[in-house]
Amino acid sequence: MNNNVKILQPKYFFYGLVVVVIFTPIALYSLGYRLGNGLRVGKLGYLALSIPLPETTIYIDESEKIVTTKENEEVKVSLSPKEHSIIISRQSYYPWKKNLEIQSKKTINVSPMFVSQNPSGSIITKNDPEYWKIYNALNKNTYPKKDLPKTDGNISIWVENNTVMARVDERIIEIIKPVEEVRNLEFYKNTNNAVIYSSGKGIYAIEIDKTGTQNFMPVYVGEKPLFIGADKGSIYVLDVGTLMQVII
Repeated sequence: MNNNVKILQPKYFFYGLVVVVIFTPIALYSLGYRLGNGLRVGKLGYLALSIPLPETTIYIDESEKIVTTKENEEVKVSLSPKEHSIIISRQSYYPWKKNLEIQSKKTINVSPMFVSQNPSGSIITKNDPEYWKIYNALNKNTYPKKDLPKTDGNISIWVENNTVMARVDERIIEIIKPVEEVRNLEFYKNTNNAVIYSSGKGIYAIEIDKTGTQNFMPVYVGEKPLFIGADKGSIYVLDVGTLMQVII
């Protein structure tokens, strides 16, 4: 028997196990791994947000807070591969919220919808040289139909059986079916991720994508408004004989 052989004491096994338990998570964290759903470990994913307005607050899981400082700011955040709650808030605008599933090593691009809580505007009188041109355009304007949809890139929208519909690539989406008749339909603010439509006493904006939360917000409430797009940030509205330009 070799009397020089040393037997490793149990305490050294314990110390080694402690080192592994402590430093393995640290090493994985430094390499970009995070704990995801079901206690699974995966690499970080990314959320890319396009925020048009400065002084917009972004809340992630109701804890992390980011405030934008300029117009059309692109914000990219690394997140663990699991579901996260995203809230976008800005003074005088309706809050926007979505629950998004972040996947390992992938990026989700999101353009939140901004709708003013207190839309402003001005009345257009008959003394305006553009009055009758706008008035007639509003009375002639109707919603796009299935055989002649309104298209922006790979997304088309139309009204069918009083249901606002969309085609995204080859996927057909039923966006909303209002109780009252749909009168007008356009893309919201010249983007293709939300629509604006008139029905009943109001004009409303709603997202096309139903993933997470499908945000729905009132744009204008009156009696029986018609509208057409004026420019990226406003619409012309005709409501009970009153013609106006409303900032959205």
